[in-house]
Amino acid sequence: MSRRVWKYTLAFKERQTLTMPVGATVLSAQLQGEHICVWVDVCDEFDAQQSMRFIIVGTGDEIPPDVERYVGTVQILKNVLHIYLGL
Repeated sequence: MSRRVWKYTLAFKERQTLTMPVGATVLSAQLQGEHICVWVDVCDEFDAQQSMRFIIVGTGDEIPPDVERYVGTVQILKNVLHIYLGL
């Protein structure tokens, strides 16, 4: 079984879904240049794909009830954004 770390880029919107291999584990979220990126541990031998939901919440904003796990915080310009995996 071959595992690798892949990078995905998130849009600057509150909710979004990315498709990645089944069993993928999100490791962290950070700012790279002007982009919010997430790094994911994947087994690239699987053909099956899964959808993973990401939720971005600004500091002071209400955290929605459908978040599963905190992934990371990024700071861009005057914004501090917190990235979560959604249910």
